Amino acid sequence: MADARALADRILSTVDPQVRAGLAADPFAALESIGFQMRLRPEPAIPEGCSVAASIDYGPPARITVVAAASNGRQHFSALHEFGHSAIRLDTGIHDLFFEEPDGGIQLEEDVCDAIAGTLLIPAEHVDAHFGGTGPTARTVLDLVAATPNASREACCVRAAERLEGPGHVMVLKDGVAIFTASHSTPFRIRRGTPQAPTASPRGRLGSGPLAATPPVTYASGAASSPFFVDARYDEEQAVVVAVFMANRPPWEHGLALPPEPGARADASCTHCDVDFAAFGPPCPTCSDYFHRGEHGCGRCSCPAPAAAHRTCAECFQRRPASNFSQNPAICDDCLGI
Repeated sequence: MADARALADRILSTVDPQVRAGLAADPFAALESIGFQMRLRPEPAIPEGCSVAASIDYGPPARITVVAAASNGRQHFSALHEFGHSAIRLDTGIHDLFFEEPDGGIQLEEDVCDAIAGTLLIPAEHVDAHFGGTGPTARTVLDLVAATPNASREACCVRAAERLEGPGHVMVLKDGVAIFTASHSTPFRIRRGTPQAPTASPRGRLGSGPLAATPPVTYASGAASSPFFVDARYDEEQAVVVAVFMANRPPWEHGLALPPEPGARADASCTHCDVDFAAFGPPCPTCSDYFHRGEHGCGRCSCPAPAAAHRTCAECFQRRPASNFSQNPAICDDCLGI
């Protein structure tokens, strides 16, 4: 599983230091100075399916549109997320990694863009000061939000998730529904607008502090996870819950701490990674093989990977939908004059 954090660092290393400083201080002005047109869209609410409140038109000229209903911090995070998409288009090497992903790299690209935005808005020294060497708790995530007014809750969640030890999530919930989730060391994602367990309401169990274990989170597919350790805090001002989910020993527990795994352990083999592993949970109902989960797992069973949604043309080096390669799998229809 590719490391979104490392890929974001690689892309940001190519950005001029003065430009990078400007993007951190005033994202809108800095983006305009390097050729982006910036536009605010007066929309009363952010669509439920969006992880960020913005979109990009690559142009030329490139134009980033940001939802005006979002807070300043959310606007900054969203604009820099879209800048990440633009920067990825210029890095042809990353597209090979996208092709290796089960979904063609769609989720990995989103994770890299989140990491780019989070890194620009919240320097490493600020992250170190709040999370130290122990990792995040819900309280320290909220403290980071309060200490970085130029950033957003989402940016703080991204930076917090990067410091998780092992698989986990940092989630923002409103009325028991996930409105943003940053994930770490897991191929499974929680889509914006995904309802969580009934006990995950701001006034219920989730939001009251550390719990030894919690009901499973609900992923974008509708599947339930294994139990996690969770620390959650209710933000009275914003009426949201910030929750940190960890599969391994969390910083708020002492001594040996492992969450219960449902079902018996099974010895399994991954045909994609060519390794043996210990599997927990039910097998795939289609192929009957176990999912290769865990920190170093690919997250797949033995079912064949779906066709990549996008490819990079060998002639123009542009990333295009797979449907644009109707005659030649390596050269797009535009280059062939079709």
